[in-house]
Amino acid sequence: MDTKTYNIIDIGASAGEFSEFLYKNFEKKCTIFAIEPILESFNKIKIGNNKKFNFAIGTENEIKELNIYSNSELSSFEKINKSIDKDLWKYHLPGTKIIEQRKIKTITLENFLINNNLSKIDFVKVDTQGNDLSIILSANKHLNLINSFAIECAYSVDSMLYESGSVLKDIFSFVKDSDFFIYRIVPNGAGECNVFCINKNYGIENYEDLEKNLKFYKAPCLKLENNFYELLKQRYFRYLSKLKVIPDI
Repeated sequence: MDTKTYNIIDIGASAGEFSEFLYKNFEKKCTIFAIEPILESFNKIKIGNNKKFNFAIGTENEIKELNIYSNSELSSFEKINKSIDKDLWKYHLPGTKIIEQRKIKTITLENFLINNNLSKIDFVKVDTQGNDLSIILSANKHLNLINSFAIECAYSVDSMLYESGSVLKDIFSFVKDSDFFIYRIVPNGAGECNVFCINKNYGIENYEDLEKNLKFYKAPCLKLENNFYELLKQRYFRYLSKLKVIPDI
């Protein structure tokens, strides 16, 4: 009998789709920490006795102004890119009007780990609309407590929805000088993708056990449900070619 339990952090949990999937299907296999700064979305998260937090993870411990867009799922600390590719993002454009600017408490991922006495995190899902890599890096000297993570980023500067944020090339630069490696890149619609990274000390075998045990291929938000690996590989190398990046993984 598999008795493994996992610590999972869901940063930018929105209404809790990913966290609730884990809670409903694997309550005894994982402890969930769901973090969502927009109160209306936070109140929709139903994960039993697991923990949820109504603030944001950021690069500093501070109060920041969050742009609430007409499509609340696009809400971000970043402004929409003035040079946005309107054809690429045509289905998102109707939701990009700022309807409110709200002051939000942010803390670093390092402080979050310390405050919750976490010495090991098996997986972190980050979806914060433009800030994902910087949020992982805010773990600072505690970064190696993270065994694996998935973050969202733009393929290139030309495909960015927001004025600033991470692009695929930034992820390659990060892993080159860290203890992480890129395991998978999955198209996420429009000009963005999900990048899955694994700590070298955790290893592929342990990570694949985690994916299997928690059925990530069925999980919402991760975009793994179709397993179009050949299509992914084609898109992956096509965009790397445009960026003039040679993968070192």
